[in-house]
Formats: sequence, C-alpha cells, structure tokens
Amino acid sequence: MSSVKEEFTLPNNQPVVTLDCKTAFNALTNKEKLYAHYLSQACWIGSLIVLLQTSRESPLIFTLLHKIFCEESVEELKKKVETKLTEEEFKVILVYTCGLFSNAGNYKGFGDTKFVPNLPVEKFELVIKESNAYKNSPEYISSLWERCKDDMYSLNDNVKSLGFPGKGITTYFSSNYEPNDIEQVNELMKQHNIEGYNNRTIKIQSETDGTPRYQVLLASVEDGVVKTEKYGDKVFEILKGDYSFLLRSVNENLSKAQEYASTDTEKFMIDKYINSFQTGSLEEHKNGSRFWIKNKNPIIETYIGFIETYRDPHGSRGEFEGFVAMVNKEMSKKFAALVNNAEHLLLRLPWPNEFEKDKFQKPDFTSLDVLTFSGSGIPSGINIPNYDEIRQNEGFKNVSLGNVIPSSFKDSPLPFLSAEDRTLIIKYAVQAFEISSWYEPGETYDSIFTTLGSAYEECRAECVGLYLSLFPDVAHCQARFVITRILLEAGDELVKVTEPVLNDRLLISLNREKLQSVGATAIKNFLLKLQVYKTTANLAEAKKLFDKYSEVSDDGIHPWQRWRNIVLKHRQPRKLFVQSNTSVSEDDTVELKTYEPTLESLIKSWVERFPNNEFIHTSLIQLAEKDRIHFKY
Repeated sequence: MSSVKEEFTLPNNQPVVTLDCKTAFNALTNKEKLYAHYLSQACWIGSLIVLLQTSRESPLIFTLLHKIFCEESVEELKKKVETKLTEEEFKVILVYTCGLFSNAGNYKGFGDTKFVPNLPVEKFELVIKESNAYKNSPEYISSLWERCKDDMYSLNDNVKSLGFPGKGITTYFSSNYEPNDIEQVNELMKQHNIEGYNNRTIKIQSETDGTPRYQVLLASVEDGVVKTEKYGDKVFEILKGDYSFLLRSVNENLSKAQEYASTDTEKFMIDKYINSFQTGSLEEHKNGSRFWIKNKNPIIETYIGFIETYRDPHGSRGEFEGFVAMVNKEMSKKFAALVNNAEHLLLRLPWPNEFEKDKFQKPDFTSLDVLTFSGSGIPSGINIPNYDEIRQNEGFKNVSLGNVIPSSFKDSPLPFLSAEDRTLIIKYAVQAFEISSWYEPGETYDSIFTTLGSAYEECRAECVGLYLSLFPDVAHCQARFVITRILLEAGDELVKVTEPVLNDRLLISLNREKLQSVGATAIKNFLLKLQVYKTTANLAEAKKLFDKYSEVSDDGIHPWQRWRNIVLKHRQPRKLFVQSNTSVSEDDTVELKTYEPTLESLIKSWVERFPNNEFIHTSLIQLAEKDRIHFKY
C-alpha cells in the first residue's frame, strides 16, 4: 500500500517531455512570429495569477525558487552541495521545482492534491543557504523561506487538497467562509447580474458589531469601489483591482501583439480582451470571445483569460489560462470532415430536437501545434468559449492540441491491461484523438450546476463521444470513472476488473463483441439522462445520478477504495512539458529557443521565460502579502 508521503510527493523518476513546435513555428513569417511572441508573453505573465489562485504559499515558493535559479545554473548549485547531499537528494529539489513551475503552484493541476518536497526541511534549507541568491541577499531570501516553509511542507488534513475551507484550501474564498455565506453571495451576485469567472470573494467581519462585509474582487488593472450596498445586516461590495500588477503587464504585451495582428477581427478581439483586463468587465471578455469565434482558420490561434472553473470548489470562478498555437493543416483537414457531417451525426443521439440547442452552430474544429500553453496543466484538446449563451447563439471552437497528444503517450507504461490490449492502445491511442425543471432569467448552466458543472459536462461529452464511436464514421477519446461504472454495471461481462491471485495488479478486460449491444444500450440510456437533466436545469436529479456513480466504496463486487490502493502502487506520474521560449532581437527578428527534455532544461526554460524577473518577483510578493490576511489554514 502506498504511504501517505508517497501520495503527496513527486517521484525522482518524474518524466519530462518536450513540446515540439519547431516545424510549425519556422513556417511563420516574421510578422506572424512577432504576433505569437507577444501573445505568448501575455499568456506567461498572466499565468502567474494561477499561483495566487492556488494557495497562499505558491507565489512565495515560486519567487524563492525562481530567484535562486535566476542567479546561478542548476549545475553550479549542485556542485556547491555535492558533499552535503546525495545526487538523489539534490534531484528531489529539481523535481519539486519543476513540479511547482509546471503546475503553477504546489497543488497538482490534474487532481488538485498537494505535493511536498520528498526531502527533510533541513536539507532543503541547506541548499537555499548555499545559493548565490542567499549570499547576495540573505535577508530577502531568509524572509521568503521563513514565510513559506511551514506551508510548503504541511500535510495537515485540511491542506491536502483544494476545496472549501475546513475540507481543503482555496483562495477563491476567504478562509472564514461558511456554506451559508456562499449562498448569500451567489444570490447577491445574481441580483447584480455578476458571473463568477473573473472574480473571487472575501468576507470581512466588522470588529465592532460583527457585521459581515462581502467583497467581490474583480480581476482588473483599474482599482476602486464599483458598488456598495447594504442588505439587512450585511454589506455587499464590488471592488476592482485584483491581480492588477500582473494584468497591467498582460495588457502591455497584448497591445504589442495587436500591432502585428493579421486581420481586423484579430485586432478587435485583442482590444476587447485588453478592455476586459483593464476594467474587470466580463462582458468585454465575452465580446472578445465573439470575435475569436469569427476569426476562422487563423494561422495563429490564441485564447486568454479566466476560463476553466474546475479548481473553484463552487465551480463558478475561472482559473487564468492562455495558449498560442500554429495550425497543423494536415490534421485539421480530418477534423473538417467531421464538422461538415456534425448536423447529421447529432440526429443519431438518443434525444429529440427539443433537448438540443435551438440552432446548431457549426464549430470551428482545428488541430494546433502548441507554442505556449500557460496555466496549471496542458490538456489534449479544448472546446471554448465556456459562456453558454455564446455557445448557444453564436458558436464555439473545438481545438485539438496536436503536438500534446503524442508527447503525452510517449513511453507510457500501461500496467492494468493484457499484453494484447497494451498493443492495441500503443497502436491506436494517438489516432483515437484525431476525430472524435428549466432555467430562470439570469440563470446559466454554470450558475445552476456550480460544483457539479465541470465534471458533469465532461462526463456528458465523453458519453456523446463513446456513443457516437459505435458508428464507424466517428471516433472519440477516453472515458472516466463514472462511465467505467456504467459499463461495469451494464452486466453480461461487457467490462470486467479482476484481481489475479498471484500478483498485486488489476486486469481490465473488455468484450468487444458486446459493444454494439450491451455497451451501446448502457451508454445510450445514461447519456439520455444526462442530457435531459442538463436541458431542464434539474440539478437535484443530476446530482443524485452523478453522486451515485461517483461513490468510491470499499466493499461489494467493485471495491473501488481497495482497488485505488493497488492503482496507487502502480501510478505513473503525469509528464511535465518543457515548452519553448521566443525572443526578439534588436532588428525585430524572432528566435525560437527549444530545450532538452530534462529537469535542468525545464528549470532553465522558466528562468529564461521572464527576462524582467525583478518585476515578476516584486509583483508576486506584493500580491501574496495583500492576500495573506484572508487565507488562514
């Protein structure tokens, strides 16, 4: 059985892979490269906001480690401590640093569990005090270390994962928040027609009479009070200026990118993003998204903002994310064929037209080679924007991140399959990605489904793909835990999980002969329920259904809790991506710098990503200190 410590550390055999984009980038004109460069700079600087959105200690740990490696190379620091630490012990520091940089904080971008250094705190401190950064600025480095080391190493039950205060940690709500506070604020936000994507909420208790003051903090360059109103014994405030230092730099780079935009649509799109980040207006970001949808078949694709709501425990507030990518023309041709047949494929789904959107908006479906993907993790594909009214009435884009998929599957062990099934996975894994009640006024899918929304929608989308994959002209990708439960409970030995007597592994098997019969019926019936509950805003039934199949039991014919322990013994760490950097010479020529797939190179890429590191460090420390009083573990 895996120890608690192992579960919350990153292994020293942590795989690192290169996100290769050389061919696509080199095919760009220099003007296009300049456009991509400044967009990438905006994305990278904006992604530092994720540190502040993850934990109170993440920005301080990032600043400490980034400054240490800015002032000397990994090799130089290693040489200084080689008589005091073993090679494996020093590697722990590299693994932890790479994990923190890649996940934009000390919680896993996929999974939301905390990770700590697999090294005694005294040895970590020894390395810090041997660094040039410490020798050059001992008070500064000591102050950073003292402020973050306890949080960095803590594995108290209430900090092991992201979640509501008491059960986890979050910086989307102050730590004095209680369940009834969230309902109060949600109602007030609804009355003011405020959605949660680009804000977070702080509760301040009056020292004199205990009156709660709820502050909704809008992410923006501008600061100040937008509105103050009193409701009974509660004060409700809307304030601008959250993350202002970083967003100002984001906008500076977006403005430079705008100079090299290829079309007026791209210029209008960037203009709206700048306005949104300047003023805190979510409506302006929606307007930018509208121009983004209209920007068909661009050479360089990009999207930036507070987008995915997975890590907000309430499921409404968006984490900052940005990407810049170049179109992979050959792969995109395959997706175009799928899109052109989409209206006919929808007729095969197991519900009538009344449960679909009023008008089918044909999506733009493109395969991209990623230059930059900033945030807490890199997915293999995205379907955005997430604003439901835009998706309903104006459309959306499906984006496959073509160079992510082969990197993700490279050299991946597959411990729970038969030899025959392992061969099939290796052969077809990449190809499988290629094609693949009622709402009241003011209510949206996100505001109704909140914490359930992201997981429920992912499950519904996967079920659509699984169901349609039974037709020979369509394909999709993998399913998750809930869908596995559905297939196991379909019976007739469609899917089996067995525990061989002689080893500590599970064996997962699928009867392919029953896919079109037993499998199709099971997924069809489950998918129909998902769609009906979503379309009718029936949160109660949706939650009951989803909770039932999300339960992790320790007994019965499917003892998931016991199986989880077996899986943890064989778990494979998620790969860390080394991404390229771009730089602009004095004659405005853009150069692409690539890196080897090593821990040392990954750290070097992050050091070279921020030439103006003093601004970055100062901004993060100021913002972290401003936040600290609101987040107490």
